[in-house]
Amino acid sequence: ISGVGLGKNERASIRVRYMPPDVEAIHPAMIADDKRDINLRFLPFVIAYNSSLIPAKSAPKSYKDLLRSEFKGLVGIDTVPVYLMGAMIRYGSAEETRDYFRKLAANKPQVRRGRSIQLQFLCAGELAIAPYVTADQVFGVKKKGCPVEMNIPDPLPISQSGVSILSGA
Repeated sequence: ISGVGLGKNERASIRVRYMPPDVEAIHPAMIADDKRDINLRFLPFVIAYNSSLIPAKSAPKSYKDLLRSEFKGLVGIDTVPVYLMGAMIRYGSAEETRDYFRKLAANKPQVRRGRSIQLQFLCAGELAIAPYVTADQVFGVKKKGCPVEMNIPDPLPISQSGVSILSGA
């Protein structure tokens, strides 16, 4: 099951604790603290850029780089960049994160709902930078001929997906 949309207590009440017999073969970072989930997939979010529009030496390598005036109006951002915000709060503070997004807003990003549409605009040359797409998405469009490259930011926002067993199953 997916825990999206459920609170922590709701998720815990419908899932049972379970560890497979070969649990020692699973890296500890993939097991949830409450032993109710095993994460099977980690998707890193990268900063993608159209290499026909931005040379590699000028491409943003960090989220702070997106605030540079040369990128005004060239950056795409999702309507709800939760993993990015979460990483920034975790490695900084809520106030620093608010300040960052205020500065980013002043740089006039192009707001697009969803990572796939951002990549479509990036491949078409209507967007130069998509800072909130997953590495596998970048590899997919590059394979189809999109002039895209990527940089791995620090901190690196990651989405993880796990599996659980429902209680009563």
